Amino acid sequence: MPTDPVAWGNDNGLHTPELYRVLAAVAGEREEGVLGLGDLKVVPLAVPGAGVNVNPGIGIVPCRAAGMVDQFYVGRIPTQDTAGITATGAGAARTDLVAYVVRGLPDTGYVAPPDLSVGPYVRVEVFANVGAAGTLPAPVTNKATAKAYLAAQGLSAIPVGLVVLPVSTATVTSGMITDLRDVARPRRLRRQAASAAGGVANLTTASPSFADWAASAVVDVPAWATSVIVTAVVRCRMDRSTASVNGTATGNLRVRLGGSAGAPVAVSQTVAYDEFAPFADATTRLPVEVSDTIAVPASLRGQTGVTLALQGNKTGGTKNLYVDTSSYYRLDWEFLESAA
Repeated sequence: MPTDPVAWGNDNGLHTPELYRVLAAVAGEREEGVLGLGDLKVVPLAVPGAGVNVNPGIGIVPCRAAGMVDQFYVGRIPTQDTAGITATGAGAARTDLVAYVVRGLPDTGYVAPPDLSVGPYVRVEVFANVGAAGTLPAPVTNKATAKAYLAAQGLSAIPVGLVVLPVSTATVTSGMITDLRDVARPRRLRRQAASAAGGVANLTTASPSFADWAASAVVDVPAWATSVIVTAVVRCRMDRSTASVNGTATGNLRVRLGGSAGAPVAVSQTVAYDEFAPFADATTRLPVEVSDTIAVPASLRGQTGVTLALQGNKTGGTKNLYVDTSSYYRLDWEFLESAA
C-alpha cells in the first residue's frame, strides 16, 4: 500500500515512529537546531578541565537514515551534561566537534539499548580531530563544515560546539569553544511608531557628544531577543536661524537602545549627514534615515519600558537640522532570536 494507512489522530490507529518523526518535521518546519537561544550551549566545566558542559535544552535533529524523507527527532537534555575532551600532546593542536546525536533504528551506528523503552538513544558525542587534513567532506572549521561533516556520515545529529585545543593542552577554556548552534525556529517580533515630531527642536549638540533628537519610542524587549533591526526616518528641515544666507549642516546620526542619552546601553552604526540649504529661509523638507541591526545585550533582555531613540550631533555648518510641528518620524524595530 503506497499510502501510509494511519493518519495522525485516527481513532485507535497504530501510529508508527515514522509518523511521529513526520510530525516533528511539521512542527519544526523542516529546520534543524535548538529550540531556544540558550539550549545545548557548550561551556567550560565549572572548574575548567579536560571536558566541557552542555547546557540543558531541546534539540531538533534531522533523521538521516536512508529513505527517511521529511523526518526529524525531538530530544532534550533535562539537566546539564558533560563530555570529555582528550588532552593534546606536544606534537600538534586538535579540533574536536561536540554534537547532539540520536542513534535509533534505522540510523547509522545504531546499537539497540538494553531496554528499548528507556534507551538511551540520545547523547552528546565528541568527534575528535575533525579539523585534520583529509577529513571528508572537508576539515571542520565552522558551522557549515560541521553540518556537512555530520551529514556526510549519515548521522542524525546537530553540531553544538567546536573545541580548538592548542598543543600540550588538557584544560578547555571558553576561548577555545566556538558556538555552532542554530535556533531552528527563531522568533521575531516587529513593531513601529509613527508620529508628528511634536515641537520645534534644533539639532545643535556638538560632536563627539550625541543627544536624543526628533524620534523615540518606549519598547518592551523580549526575553529571547538577541538582536533588533531598527530603522529611523525623520522628515525634517534646515533651520532659518541665519536669515538671507545659504548654508550647510553636517553631523552624525545613530539609534540608541536603552540607557540614557549620554550613556546608551547599545547603539547602531553612525551615519553622517551633509545637507545644504540652497537659498535663504529654506522651507524644503528633507528626509534623514538610519538603519542597522543592533545586538541586544543580555542586560536588556526581558526588560520593559526601554527607550529606543534617534540620536544626533553637529560637526559643522552655519545651519542646523530641525523639526517642527509639521515634521514627522517613523521608527520601525524588529526583535530577532538566535543562539546565544
